[in-house]
Amino acid sequence: MLTGLFFLFTTGIVWVIQGIFISDASKRSLNMPFILGINSLLAAALALPAGLIWKIEVPVPFLIALPIGGAINYIAFLFVNKAMQKGPNGIIWAMAQSAFALPFLMGILFFGVACTWTRFTGLLLLLAAMIILGSFGNNHYESGEKRGINWVVYSLLAFFLIGLSQSCINLPSYFVKGTETGLPAMLFRSGLTSIGAFFGYLLHGITAPRKCFCGKGCGFHTFCLGIGSMLASVLVFFGLDRVAACGAGAIGYPVVAGIAISVFMIYTAIRLKEKLTVPVICGILCCLGGIAVISL
Repeated sequence: MLTGLFFLFTTGIVWVIQGIFISDASKRSLNMPFILGINSLLAAALALPAGLIWKIEVPVPFLIALPIGGAINYIAFLFVNKAMQKGPNGIIWAMAQSAFALPFLMGILFFGVACTWTRFTGLLLLLAAMIILGSFGNNHYESGEKRGINWVVYSLLAFFLIGLSQSCINLPSYFVKGTETGLPAMLFRSGLTSIGAFFGYLLHGITAPRKCFCGKGCGFHTFCLGIGSMLASVLVFFGLDRVAACGAGAIGYPVVAGIAISVFMIYTAIRLKEKLTVPVICGILCCLGGIAVISL
């Protein structure tokens, strides 16, 4: 159990580091489409060979849902980037990380997953967190600086798109039984998702080539995010396998998301001087509480 928690904690820290690079790229106005697109290509090139080496069988639902989920995730993080350029990065990151609750809601609405009182309470807490953080986020700066509400719109769009992406990625589980679930299969699924994100980037590039295909000054951030993505994929699978073997698989993603949110909030408070007001703290506590309760 402790080994699994260690892997999950490490995954959360890697997610924080990824959030820091995304935040820094936003502040520097680097070309986020290029960073996300090339990052996806690198991840796909590293992960897809797992399917060839281990001869993994890929059911049709995987071939359809995973690339679509990857393409949607590419769009979602463009909105995260836009939001971080205009608003409080800590709040925006918390809202994005909370989106994993939407696949729970999909299961309840469409696939007969039991709507227990804990899951319902968790969804309400996350809804309350979205309302509180969106309403009071403009008072999130030590300088007292006020900003517009565009970042709220971008953050909510990112929240729903990330949730939709994760729902697509989880969708095959409701239709396919007995599929391989080992590390090679998980890496291969990650590669399918990444190739979908890359094709989303290519389609974006067709409509805006100058905006998408210029990588000036983006090399370091692209490389670091690519390494972080692959490392997080491996660590989270090891962690989930070990806590699941101990009968505590439901705590996996909540632990990772909780660490990613809380540590990143500390970073933004210290580095970016984003003020932790009482309403913001209440919103973050609702967010963390919702993440914990929804998985019980």
